[in-house]
Amino acid sequence: MQTEMMQLNFDYLRLDAQDRSFIKERAARIHELAKRTAESIVLIGQWLSEVKERLGHGQWLPWLEHEFGWSEQTARNFINVYRAFKSTNFGDLAIDVSALYLIAAPKTPDPVRREIIGRAQAGEYMTHAEAIKALEHYERTSDVPTPSVARQIAIATNKPTLSTDGHYVLPMSAIDEKALGEEQGRVRTLYDAMGTIANTALTPAEMVDLGEKHFCLDLFSRAARAIDWLTELQQEEVKHDTASTVR
Repeated sequence: MQTEMMQLNFDYLRLDAQDRSFIKERAARIHELAKRTAESIVLIGQWLSEVKERLGHGQWLPWLEHEFGWSEQTARNFINVYRAFKSTNFGDLAIDVSALYLIAAPKTPDPVRREIIGRAQAGEYMTHAEAIKALEHYERTSDVPTPSVARQIAIATNKPTLSTDGHYVLPMSAIDEKALGEEQGRVRTLYDAMGTIANTALTPAEMVDLGEKHFCLDLFSRAARAIDWLTELQQEEVKHDTASTVR
């Protein structure tokens, strides 16, 4: 799994050697502290849960206010994390505290919780923004079939069907769809090439000069083959138009 997108886009090489060394060292310390912070939140949640069970009715909130000045929601955040992740080892994980609170909330679906933890276990630093994106993606696709199921639906209904990977599956087998994609790729390559030639600002004379400059030794033989191919294409188009007119 890749690291967070913001990290991927940051270029340390743009910094001078001294700043680069200092900032990388601070980043490593912050990641390590984030791991310990997650472990501490789980432990605090455990202790709060134990205290709440022992306090009599009506004493929980006054105790929270007296000891910490916390609201019930603040304490609930800690307890939710403990209940959701008490068996998780955060020693090798780096998860933003706000992300941890979000995925520990009882209303957060288990698949989202498992995804965030899984991505963190794979080495990705999970931020609140990434947790939100995972939750929103789940909400958008929870009723959308997986690619394999979407293909079955597409074939049965003879209609393209949206799958959880965000793509529409065509009503055909995976092999036929791959072949179709390759065929479309070949057509698109030729079509784009013809468009490039038709719209180029280079004159033939300039192309000859550039071809010699860049050692395009087979320039003229390629041009001859291209002319033959395009001439045949034009003839086929005339045949097609004539046949259509007759029909």
